[in-house]
This record gives sequence, structure tokens and C-alpha cells, in this order.
Amino acid sequence: TIILNLINQLTNYIHHEEFFEAIVTVNLTCLMCLCSMYISVSESLPSTSYIKFIEIWLLFSLIYPLLVIILHILIHNVWKAEQEANQVKHVKTYQQEYHCFGIGNCLLRKMKVSFLLFIGKLVYPAAVVIFGIVYFCWGLLMKNIDY
Repeated sequence: TIILNLINQLTNYIHHEEFFEAIVTVNLTCLMCLCSMYISVSESLPSTSYIKFIEIWLLFSLIYPLLVIILHILIHNVWKAEQEANQVKHVKTYQQEYHCFGIGNCLLRKMKVSFLLFIGKLVYPAAVVIFGIVYFCWGLLMKNIDY
């Protein structure tokens, strides 16, 4: 799971304008591998009414690539919107300049690709490291507790 999530993270450093389809394909492939791993591990464990410790790790490993895919889609859409805005050089009317014609347009105008790349390159890895530290420390603490 760590290697697959590392592969997911490395897609944040690929030039997104030229390789968007490849980035999404790699992330979806990793997501499918993690999903099959989750299913096989869950079937091999005894069924209980509570969530097991390994399932927390596997669920986090499933959520992370999904967040990376969403991030890449946002980056691609913002980049395309910026490219289209740069191509249009005519004078905008008052209505086009000051009103958003939908929630998506407003969000795309406010977000910047650099901010989204910052999230992908620094915030996501920091969240993974923090989760990993908390997860393994919690596991060590729970191991020492007698039931």
C-alpha cells in the first residue's frame, strides 16, 4: 500500500498539461489495485461488528488516491480555464466581468494552479506522514493494553 500511494504521490510532480490522461490512468490503476487488496484482506479476516485496525489503514490507502485524482482533475480544469481566458483577448462586458454564470465558473476563477499544486506537493504528503505516525503510535499503544 505504501508503494502504491508513493506512485500516486509521484504523479503530482509530472507535467500535468501534457500528461493528464496518463496521470489519471496511473492513479486509477493504483486505486483499483488497492481496492482489490482491500477486498482480499477483508475476506481473509474474521467478521466482527467493529472496524479492525488494518481496515483503517486500507481505507486511508483507498481515500488517498481518490483525493489525488480529484486534485488532478481540479488542476486540469483550472489550467484549461486559464488557457481559454488567455486566448480570449476581446473586451469583456460588465456582465461577463463581474458576474459568475455558475458555481463552477466562480470556483475556477478563484483557484490557481499553483495553489492546487502546493496542496498536492506539500499538504497531501504532510497529511500522510501525520496519519502514519498517529496510526503506528496508536497501534503500539493498543498493543500494550491488556483486555
